[in-house]
Amino acid sequence: MQYAKRFPFFIASALALLGGVPPLVTSAAAQPIHSNLIANGDFEAFSDWTLLDAPLWGSSSFDPDYFCNSPNPTGCLQASVTPIASSGERRVSSAWQCVDVEPNRAYEMSLDIHGNLGNPGSSSARMLLLDVTGNPCPEADSPPQIGDSFASAFLFEPFGWGSASGVGIVPAGVTRVATALHSTTGSSSESAKFFFDNAVLGKLRPDVSVQMSVSATELDPLQQFTIEVSYDSQYNGTPLDLRIIHGDRISLVGYVCDAGAVVDASQGGEHFFRWFNIPEDPQPHTRSCTITARADSGFAGVVGLNAVADCADCDGDLNPGDNDVSIPVEILEAPDMSVSVAASELPEAGDEFNVFLEVENLGTSSEPLLTMVSVEISEPMLFHSVTGEHCSLTETMPGLVEGAVWVSHASPSECQLAFGIPEDQVAMGVDVAVYSVTDRDYISSNDTAVASSRIVNLTVNRSIDGWDGSPGDGICESSSGNDDCSLRAAVMEANALAAATGRTFTVKVPYSPFSYTLARTSGEDESLHGSLKIKRRMHLVGIPDEDGNLPFVVGSFPTVETDRLIRIGNPASFVRIENMHLQGQGLVPTDTDGNGTDGGLILHQSGELVLSNVTLTDGMTDGSGGALHSASDDGNGHLTLEQVRIFDNEASDGGGLTFMPESFATLSVIDSNVHDNQANAAGGGILAWNSGGGSLPAVAIQRSALHGNAALLGGGAYLYGVFLAQVSNSTVSGNIAETSGGGISVEAATSLAVNNSTIAFNEAGPGDNNSGNGGGLYVNANATATLYNSIVSSNTGKEACSRPNPSLPPICVPQAANCYGSVDSAGYNAMAGDSECAFNSGGSDDATHVQLGALADNGGSTPTHAPASFNWIVDAGDPACLDRPGGEPLLIDQRGAVRPADGDEDATAQCDRGAYELSENARVSVLVDDAALGRVQSSPTGIWCGEGTNDSCSALFSLDAEVVLTATLASGSGGEFIGWEGACAGQGAVCTVTAAGNVETTALFVLAAQPDFLLGCEGGSTVEVQEGGTAQVSCSVESVNGYSQAVSLLCFESATSIDCQPSAVSVTPPADGSQSFTLSVNAGQTPPGDYSLLVEGSDGERVRQAGLGLSVVEPVSGALFSDRFEQ
Repeated sequence: MQYAKRFPFFIASALALLGGVPPLVTSAAAQPIHSNLIANGDFEAFSDWTLLDAPLWGSSSFDPDYFCNSPNPTGCLQASVTPIASSGERRVSSAWQCVDVEPNRAYEMSLDIHGNLGNPGSSSARMLLLDVTGNPCPEADSPPQIGDSFASAFLFEPFGWGSASGVGIVPAGVTRVATALHSTTGSSSESAKFFFDNAVLGKLRPDVSVQMSVSATELDPLQQFTIEVSYDSQYNGTPLDLRIIHGDRISLVGYVCDAGAVVDASQGGEHFFRWFNIPEDPQPHTRSCTITARADSGFAGVVGLNAVADCADCDGDLNPGDNDVSIPVEILEAPDMSVSVAASELPEAGDEFNVFLEVENLGTSSEPLLTMVSVEISEPMLFHSVTGEHCSLTETMPGLVEGAVWVSHASPSECQLAFGIPEDQVAMGVDVAVYSVTDRDYISSNDTAVASSRIVNLTVNRSIDGWDGSPGDGICESSSGNDDCSLRAAVMEANALAAATGRTFTVKVPYSPFSYTLARTSGEDESLHGSLKIKRRMHLVGIPDEDGNLPFVVGSFPTVETDRLIRIGNPASFVRIENMHLQGQGLVPTDTDGNGTDGGLILHQSGELVLSNVTLTDGMTDGSGGALHSASDDGNGHLTLEQVRIFDNEASDGGGLTFMPESFATLSVIDSNVHDNQANAAGGGILAWNSGGGSLPAVAIQRSALHGNAALLGGGAYLYGVFLAQVSNSTVSGNIAETSGGGISVEAATSLAVNNSTIAFNEAGPGDNNSGNGGGLYVNANATATLYNSIVSSNTGKEACSRPNPSLPPICVPQAANCYGSVDSAGYNAMAGDSECAFNSGGSDDATHVQLGALADNGGSTPTHAPASFNWIVDAGDPACLDRPGGEPLLIDQRGAVRPADGDEDATAQCDRGAYELSENARVSVLVDDAALGRVQSSPTGIWCGEGTNDSCSALFSLDAEVVLTATLASGSGGEFIGWEGACAGQGAVCTVTAAGNVETTALFVLAAQPDFLLGCEGGSTVEVQEGGTAQVSCSVESVNGYSQAVSLLCFESATSIDCQPSAVSVTPPADGSQSFTLSVNAGQTPPGDYSLLVEGSDGERVRQAGLGLSVVEPVSGALFSDRFEQ
């Protein structure tokens, strides 16, 4: 009966002791066969074996001795095989045992056999493995057949005891086998006998051996290398995986493996590669895999590569020591230089173009390294500098900067390269490229960096109005492609660029003989017409020509659509306008944009505004601010005027400007001139107003002049609700108010401090008894004012008139001419004799009449009043010379002249009172001859001598001051004034001299009708002669009252090398006539310079003198060549 399926399995035959063939499967004799024992063939018990019991086939039994005494003295199995009578073989299993096995596993069979055969020549014995999976084990009368076997241990023609062994691989799907002791005999007439002993079946232990090699054991970061992995497998029938452990330091690049196997890095996480999907093969075999890997970056050190075999049976591996192998691989330290670059964003022509370079070592090298860097810009510019501690870069050619940068591992190295953009650089794009080269740098992708920028040039080159077609593209063009940039187009472009970047851009307006006009009256956007709309941070800068001429921006709108020039609106946080003339049309703006008519030239509604070296003129409004209305609606609405001239503007309030911020803000007027403006109501020059609702204005006027302005209230300035106002080092002069506050009107809780200033020649009224208060200062009941080291003088106000005698004109007494209201003194003020400033004028204050010169250009940027006399002003201020009471030292006056100065020449420098510090002066000296007959007085005062007092006197006056000297006969003296000698020679009794230097003159008085003579020379007071040359001067002696005596002549020289000779020793003038003579002057070898001559005439009783200045000059070149042969 057939019990087993037949399979075309590989049959593994083992070694035959007698004439056997070589085995097909290597014997596992080295393995301990009994360690995995399945079937035991000691045959001492038959419980596990089924013995053949079929007469047709034979039978089996236990034989305790017979042949079994060797090799097993305890007995063995005797099998008898029934012969076949006729010719043929007998094949039969004499004993068998059924056991469970594992598929794809290797099993070894071992058997001792003794043959005692009837026909040994064709006999054999073997141990068979037969598949009985799913079937019962064969019964004793149905032995298994050799045809169903898949493995056997075979012994051919045995004689005596011999051993047989073999290895079998259990096929897939086979889980139970019959282990049969089988014999084969030829035909015989008698039974064949076989003896079996020590029949053993054991599962073989697998033996997997792993090998690995690498192409390199020293690696740079990111260097690729190969890992050669292979294994030898003996009898492993389970799936095999290999893990190449690398500890997250190696990355997989690729692989090539035998038999379609796969290498996957993801299944190993970040720590190993997995070689898997290897076909199951229990047969002995070798497989290999080549893995391409890459050393990771960011690590330096030794990485242990460990290849480990993993399978279900590997725990029982015969030699577990060769299941894994390790190779150390070192990842070397190496640099990874990364460069980045940035460039100035939208730099402007004339600015600096900066390139910001950063070099960082992202690699593993720990030592500072040198990298070579090249920086290339597409548009060559003037190279300025390189900054950076570790940067050594130089320009090698225009547009190319090269050199070395030291880079540490701890931090990046930063370099800043500065280039100068030409002023006339047109708008264009600029590219910057940076390249670095570093030895052993293992990442090249970050060795190069690029940046782009665009140069902006908002220089106006078109005087005719026009708009920008594409605001924000960095190109100012009123007509596309024509490079024509109007002022409006430039402002539009600056607005758009600032909105995009948050930066401040500069609009440049060069001087042009043609005015830049604003004339457009239509357009879809408000920016396209009317006033310039400045909406963002911006600088609007005029560029003077070589002679200092500034550009003019003028309104040229139609009369019915006139507009202001500039409106500054939200969100413009800071605007600066400088170096230009802004001129209106003298017309009230039309309200075309809903912003009213305030601000005849400029309406300031947002942010901070600075005007510097700007002229505002011909502005008009029926609202506030003839030139400028400032009413910023944010918290930074400061207004600063530096060297600004505001004149000939007109408004209802604030003829020059109004300052009405909606929160705290300061109006600063510095070195500025506000004059000849008119307001119909308040503030002829300046109106500062607290409009309530959080408004908190402050005013600081420094080194400035308010003059010639007119208003109903506050001719110069009207300050209403200003919580802090200061007028320092400034002049308020010649302003007119119809009612009160000719100079300054202070109202509504304003606190005013006047320091080191001059308030003079202002006028309030005069009107009726209710007007004309405070020609200089008007302070109402809610306000306060304090004066320090200042002059309040020569102001006029209302008069109180009375007529005691109806037949005579009324008698009028000035009232409140200088001050009206509560004015406090902090000391050292000069009040010009007016006691109406209601503080005690004792102590350091002086109430004596103050003499001031006319308002004039005495230097500096604004006009001043120089002192006309030195008394009570010059060197009469606070010895501490402070900018305010208890403040800092005051260093300059309104003009910028040094303070303090020794104006009175007493060898002690002390501050003057008021805004003007006398630092340069001149002395005028007068001699009266005969002092008993007359006197000389000066205006300004200071000179008074003669008429029985001193016959000489002198006084100091401001340098270049005009001094009027008046010669007057003493009453009843019987004398007469006959003329002047010296500086006043040739003038009448009233002589005007300019104190350009020290001046000397003599006034001549004689008794009436007494003969006398006068001596004088023509040509002025100075004679010019060339070095080595000669000059002739015409002089004369003039007869007075019939004088006709001989007059002896002499000439005295200030240098011995000068020869001065009259043409005659003496001359006699005819009665009531004159006699001429010539004075010959020879310079000789006198070096060039200034000298003096004195001509003297004498008749023995009288001596008259005439002084001459002598200027010796170098000869002209032609004279030198011809006379002195100098080449």
